[in-house]
Amino acid sequence: MSSTLRSRIDPALRAVRSRQRALGRAVEGPGRERDVLVQIGKSASAAVVAWQVARVGLHSHQPFLAPLAALITVHATVYQSVRGAAQHVLAVLAGVLLAFLTARTLGVEWYSLGLVLVAALVVARWQRLGDSALQVPTTALLALTIAGGVRDTALEARVVETLLGAVIGAATNVLVLPPVHLRSSRDAIASIASGVARLLRSVADGVRNEWDRDEAQDWLERARRLDRLVREARSTTEQGRESLRLNPRASPWVQPLPIDPAALSRAVDSLEHVAVQCRSITATLLDAVSEDGQRLLTADFLSTYAEVLVDVAVAFEALADGETGDQEVENLRGAVRAGGDKWRLLRSRIQGEELAQRDSLPTYGSLLVDAERILDELERAEDSLAVSTP
Repeated sequence: MSSTLRSRIDPALRAVRSRQRALGRAVEGPGRERDVLVQIGKSASAAVVAWQVARVGLHSHQPFLAPLAALITVHATVYQSVRGAAQHVLAVLAGVLLAFLTARTLGVEWYSLGLVLVAALVVARWQRLGDSALQVPTTALLALTIAGGVRDTALEARVVETLLGAVIGAATNVLVLPPVHLRSSRDAIASIASGVARLLRSVADGVRNEWDRDEAQDWLERARRLDRLVREARSTTEQGRESLRLNPRASPWVQPLPIDPAALSRAVDSLEHVAVQCRSITATLLDAVSEDGQRLLTADFLSTYAEVLVDVAVAFEALADGETGDQEVENLRGAVRAGGDKWRLLRSRIQGEELAQRDSLPTYGSLLVDAERILDELERAEDSLAVSTP
């Protein structure tokens, strides 16, 4: 097999294997993959039901608007489905109304077609229509050309079909396993905690040995990548909070929520602050080593500082595990206390002027302040960060 052919086949095979693994995870148990699979099934089912109801109930021979409306109104959250259904119906109604008025006043001609499209595109710029804005000119074009723009019954049928499909789509998302995305939020938070833990362990291992600028630069780049994880977690958490709006599963008398949405938001805020301190620690360590490998920090200080970072990493590893029983929470608090004790030891040594390099005190102070702030975040946010997984 030629290298060119292999270069084309290998990515396709990897994509197929990735889809197979995702399908396997969806079958194995709850998770993001299963949520996606359920939404796909609900979308297809809603479209089929809408098509059949429009065909039988409305006696429509080509009921394409009903399944289309149902298909595009099964969104990731119940709130998005209800809002999307209203936007879609409003957009279709606007397009039909424009086509009807134009056909009645100007007839169906090339110039009337251009005029109605211009008007429809102007209306489509109304932000409240959201993603359904394009339905205004599309529906106007279909109504004017296919329905002839003058057959009132045909236009009414288009509106009724759209309304029927939108209602069926929204109702399907509300009544059939309405999605709650708090698990995804917890997974995103766990991903940040795991990234912080790996980074701090790597830094701790490095500063115990002869690290150089290249290694310190790599730490800084990894710390900067935490910002992307924080942004993704914040977006996922916002979607999780939105998934509770209008959701019957979020009702306290249906079933209690396994995760406090407010705790998730506080956790993301805390981890955002931790990411900032990680950047500061790694930037300070980069500045503390010269091009020829000379370090401004004593090995004794770095050895104890590495122990502080390891204790902090242990705490974040406990958060990343997602286990929040009494023993796990106690282990988390124990790691925070151990890190705090070592941090206070370092501070007392600096205050006791036991350091040989007095001109490096700002560097020592910066590292101590950053570690203290991370420990403070852990102490303040233990209850917020240690959120259970549904």
